[in-house]
Amino acid sequence: MATATTVSWSPKVAILMIACNLFALAIGNWAIKNPGVGPALPAELP
Repeated sequence: MATATTVSWSPKVAILMIACNLFALAIGNWAIKNPGVGPALPAELP
């Protein structure tokens, strides 16, 4: 079995990861029209 080759950490990798996270947050904010609204939990909160 071969092991996966990983990229060593660098400022380029950090910038790419931050950009991907910001992109995911932007999609999440766009996709969730009413944050905090949804079905109730199956159990009561204490």
